Parts: sequence; structure tokens; C-alpha cells
Amino acid sequence: MFRFLVFLKIFFLLSGESLIATGLFLQDNPQSKSGPTVYHGHCARCHGKKGEGSGTVTGLRETRLSREKMILVVNNGIPETTMSGWKNRLTETEISNVVDFILSDWSEK
Repeated sequence: MFRFLVFLKIFFLLSGESLIATGLFLQDNPQSKSGPTVYHGHCARCHGKKGEGSGTVTGLRETRLSREKMILVVNNGIPETTMSGWKNRLTETEISNVVDFILSDWSEK
């Protein structure tokens, strides 16, 4: 598998195609949005500007979910709630960035 990926990388470099444009290496995409950008653009409208939540929507300031579980929730959503999955709308890097942002110190946000 490694040889195949190396071959693809060399092929695209020689052909002038961008690996990012092909979607093969989304994690290396310099256009991936930062955690704060993703949060304020997609999450804040339900979870609050500072993660405080609203009504029936969970606040995120003091979540007890591990990073791995939170990534699963962001990817897949929570059935029978308003929390939809984002794996088809955000890159893996953007999801990772927003989870890291959520798990960081909210006092600075």
C-alpha cells in the first residue's frame, strides 16, 4: 500500500496535479479551517458562542467526553436529537481542529 501511495504522489507531482485537489490527502489541505472558525461557523448557533448551550442543546464548556468520543459524535451525530453528523461536510482535519478547540480552555474564547 505504501508503494502505491508513493507512486500516486510522484505521478501527481510530475503531472502537475495537486494532491489536495484530488482529495487524496485532505489532512494536508492548507485550506482546512481552524477550530475556532469551524466552531463559530457551524457549532455556535446551537451550542452557544462560548459553549454555554441553550435550552435542550448541550453546553460544551464542561464536557466529560474524551477526544475520541467527541470526534465520533461530531462525525456521526446523535440519533433522535438535533445533533447531526458532520463527516460529510467537514474534513477530518476540521473535525479534529474543532474538537481540540472545544476541549481547550473556554475562558480564552
